[in-house]
Amino acid sequence: MSDQREIGIFDAKTRLSELISEVEAGASMTLTRRGRPVARLVPVPRLPERSHALKRLKALGAEVRAITRGIAADEISEWRKRDAVNARRRRVDPANCISC
Repeated sequence: MSDQREIGIFDAKTRLSELISEVEAGASMTLTRRGRPVARLVPVPRLPERSHALKRLKALGAEVRAITRGIAADEISEWRKRDAVNARRRRVDPANCISC
């Protein structure tokens, strides 16, 4: 990055609020000690907006409902029970335990 600034730590300490404002606006800079780079100030990547995340979650829910529409509730319940039993067996089954 040729447009990245270098700034000494002492100067950065005295102007920290100003530098943070610049970084929030998208600037990046390298902090130096006696001319040697020691740290970087870079903007944190923005997280997706909450409304966008909610839209994606609703779309996923609609997709799951469309897939499971033909599956009966008692069938799903039976799968859950079977998975729970299998999970318990995997945890305590001496046949699967090398040190038992």
